[in-house]
Amino acid sequence: MKKVNILYCLILFFCACTGQPDSIVEWQYDVLLYGMASTSRDTNFPPGLFGIWITQEQPAWAGSYHLNYNYQASFYGLYSANRMEQIEPYCAPLLAFIPRGKYYSEKITNIPDGILLGAFLVSSSLKNGEVTELSIYSEQGRPLCLLNPWKGRSVRVCELTGSKRTGEYEYSGERINMPTKPDTMDEFLVGKETGKNNEISLNC
Repeated sequence: MKKVNILYCLILFFCACTGQPDSIVEWQYDVLLYGMASTSRDTNFPPGLFGIWITQEQPAWAGSYHLNYNYQASFYGLYSANRMEQIEPYCAPLLAFIPRGKYYSEKITNIPDGILLGAFLVSSSLKNGEVTELSIYSEQGRPLCLLNPWKGRSVRVCELTGSKRTGEYEYSGERINMPTKPDTMDEFLVGKETGKNNEISLNC
């Protein structure tokens, strides 16, 4: 992608230096607006990270709605281009998440009548319908409540800050409640068979 961007910038620079018309800029403008028009039509189903152009079973980051700039970026130029009808789907996942955000606020942070949005970036892999890998990046260091993806087994958690391993933990039970640290990645691995008590053991 970086090579493509550099090449595109060199072409624009050449056109500017040689007095060529802005046909490349106009073409890029039209193509990108056409792309947004083709993927941002349904007000209840806005484009995720890769729009409607997912070409594999397991796209990166699940092709989901990351409620940060990754989700917002697709809509950046629509106001200045006066494409208001394509902006309407933007709010759909935000509004749909409000009931869950209220639940998180009350049950996790003990703040009644609040709304807890975002705070975590989740990446996972599936094989034969089962979770094989799970990583959760904590942006703000908020408490994490997670349903155990491996029922009847414990969950091992490896905490990474940057490239440095800063902690190893083990949880058990159907629901995992754990603290997190800002800008920290937690990698979840399937553990041993266990009961239903939610216990924590520190291994580092």
